[in-house]
Amino acid sequence: SSRGAAFGFASIAKRAGDALTPHLEKLVPKLYRMMHDPNPKMQEAVKGIWTSLIDSPKATIDAHFGAILDELFTEAGSRLWRSRQSSASALGEILSGRSFSDIEPYLERVWDVCLRLN
Repeated sequence: SSRGAAFGFASIAKRAGDALTPHLEKLVPKLYRMMHDPNPKMQEAVKGIWTSLIDSPKATIDAHFGAILDELFTEAGSRLWRSRQSSASALGEILSGRSFSDIEPYLERVWDVCLRLN
């Protein structure tokens, strides 16, 4: 199951340590979206991976803000309802509390995606 695979990956990630650092640019956006999966068990499993890989979540989200938004915009148009739902939830969380200057470069895409999701 994907939940079991997620827990297995978390234990491997703890052992791998710094070897995964070059791959964080691709992993962080996908993990961030999957932490908002509609299935609570999947959320729990992915949060376990997230905590094993990421030391400071806020700094990581800020560092990979653009890549995370690109992933969310792409998956918001996915055929899979789970991907669309998790993207909408993650988009709501990542944008809340941000200043306009952070969001301004992405504002047109945010509007487009939000109107398509409704």
